[in-house]
Amino acid sequence: MDFIVGMCCYDGGEGSRDFGNAGVLDRLRALKLSMFQAFGSQLDDTKLYCFVAPEFFFGSQALPKAEFKTLVSALKDLYAARNLILVPGSMVTYSGSKKDALATDYLNRVPILYGGQFMEYDKSSWGGETGAGGVGQFRQGTTDNDFKLRFGGRSYRFAIEVCMEHDIGVLAQRKPNKMYDVHIVTANTVSHKATNARANHFVLHCNASNSAPQNRWNTGNGSMMVFDQHDTPIAPTRAIGDEISVWELVLP
Repeated sequence: MDFIVGMCCYDGGEGSRDFGNAGVLDRLRALKLSMFQAFGSQLDDTKLYCFVAPEFFFGSQALPKAEFKTLVSALKDLYAARNLILVPGSMVTYSGSKKDALATDYLNRVPILYGGQFMEYDKSSWGGETGAGGVGQFRQGTTDNDFKLRFGGRSYRFAIEVCMEHDIGVLAQRKPNKMYDVHIVTANTVSHKATNARANHFVLHCNASNSAPQNRWNTGNGSMMVFDQHDTPIAPTRAIGDEISVWELVLP
């Protein structure tokens, strides 16, 4: 199975050099452009595609839950295709609870689209998320960080970790003997840790850039990397500027 992977490394966190104070819809337009540059405007229905953006692509300061709902609705319209896995980074959002005790709780949420379905994954370990006035309350997220996609006559199993989850080994600790076809990491500052990788085929590791645009290519933690099952880096098939990379891979 041809497996086409795209990533971008735009820095979307607080004080972002790429987005500044841009809102959700402006960031969505940047994501859409990145995906079109990586894949074109139409997907080949015989291939499986995956696009990964870094953690905080949609912001690291908590926003109303309504903003997250707007984002989810808009993401579904990017491509009318079932052969796409989209991990568009994350957004920090308040819980939306009407209970005073929970009103200021917030979560770092990743809206994952796969096979025409939507899954909301909430990061389960703290690291970098802030409330409106700085670091505030943080609520533990879900642990449903794996999903299955059936395509081309067989099923593929995917797993996701967000930043510090990969560093501390959430998958490695909770499911030490379980392996996945593809292990996806969306992060802001965390580098690849081979001992915590859980992939039979590929680890897709996408970090936000911490350097100026002209100096971004694999500098510090600002990297877009694919590793094989032996944790050996695979060079991208092509790059679009310093912010977007594409890999043409094969899933058995």
